[in-house]
Amino acid sequence: MDGKRVVNWKGIKALGVVYSKTQITRKEQAATFPRSFKLDNYRNSPRVWWEHEVIKWLEDRATTIVVPNESAAAEVAVELYRQWKKEQGLD
Repeated sequence: MDGKRVVNWKGIKALGVVYSKTQITRKEQAATFPRSFKLDNYRNSPRVWWEHEVIKWLEDRATTIVVPNESAAAEVAVELYRQWKKEQGLD
């Protein structure tokens, strides 16, 4: 085995995915989330995902975040900086 690990639902949550089971299923059907698979053929077999695929999906989301209004984002950043300076006593 080449270091691939599987994660179950709790593992998905532990990795930081905040979607519900229903949302994950919809995203899988729309091919916007890695596909899960069952470890056995019986009906109640738990769904699992390849951990490296979920991590890659998270990394892709982190690099493709679109800021709807860049000037608004800049204003928020400036305000946060001002608050930080005030808290540090640098103002």
